Formats: sequence, structure tokens, C-alpha cells
Amino acid sequence: MKTEIKYGLITGVLGAAWLYIEYVIGLHDTYIDYHPKVTMFALFIPVVTIVLAIREKRNKSQEGMITFWQGVLTGFGVSLIAAIINVGAQWLYLTVINPEWTSFMVEMTRIKASEKLADPIQIENQVKEAEQYFTKGNYLQQSFYAPFILGIVISLIASGILRKKITN
Repeated sequence: MKTEIKYGLITGVLGAAWLYIEYVIGLHDTYIDYHPKVTMFALFIPVVTIVLAIREKRNKSQEGMITFWQGVLTGFGVSLIAAIINVGAQWLYLTVINPEWTSFMVEMTRIKASEKLADPIQIENQVKEAEQYFTKGNYLQQSFYAPFILGIVISLIASGILRKKITN
């Protein structure tokens, strides 16, 4: 379990750092148009850390052998710890660092909809959808489920690749 805790903490802290760095360099306001593309690079964090965790578990704890399900459980542990940290980091971001984020995103939706749509009713419908989507509660739920589910998928793939069976 030490491996899962270690890499879960690393994954969670790096994910939080990524979020805060995005904010500091302006990807959450000035350069918002680049945000969807740049944030995709954050996906490398759990890929690397989960692979490293499974390898470490296999090479140190399991004496060079690890089954598929042992690898999946290792990745599951890493993902769970990282997801919990991610919720805390997201709460801090939305409450202390950038409490205007959700209203900013609703306003960005209004601006983008106004550029693309002429009908005021369609614009208001998109804004209403944005108001329902860009909520603190929704962000906190997503900040748990998205990395957790992604981590499980990564764990399944990495475990299939890294497993080593005991041979007689």
C-alpha cells in the first residue's frame, strides 16, 4: 500500500500544481481559448505515475511478478488517492484562488454564443445550460470522477502490458 500512497500523493499534488499553474499563466482568463488544448497535456501525469506505481509494485513488492488484477488494484489505489486530493485542490481553487471562475465561464458562454447565434432565445438557452453546468458542485464531482475513472482505464491498460506471471 505504500506504493499506492506514494504515487497517489505525487499524482494528486502534480495535478493540483498543473491547475494552479494554468491559472497563474492566464489559461483561465486571458488565454482561455488555449485552455482545452493545453490542459490535455495534464493527462500525461496519471499515465506516467500509474505506470511507475505498477512497475515499482511488480519489481519491489512482488519480486518481479505481478498479476493483471494486482496491477489494476495498484492503479485503483493511486487513482483514488489522487482523486481525493484533486477534490481538495479544486475546492481551494474555486473557493479561495479563483472564486469567480464559474461566473466567468458562464459569461464566456454568453460571449461565444452571441458570436455564433443571432437568436436571443438560443443565446439565453445556452447561458442557462452553462449556469447549470458551471457550478461549484459540478466541478467538485467532476474533479473526483474524471481522474478516478481515467486512472482505472490507465490501470487496466498498464496492467495488461506490465504483468508478469509466475512460471514453473
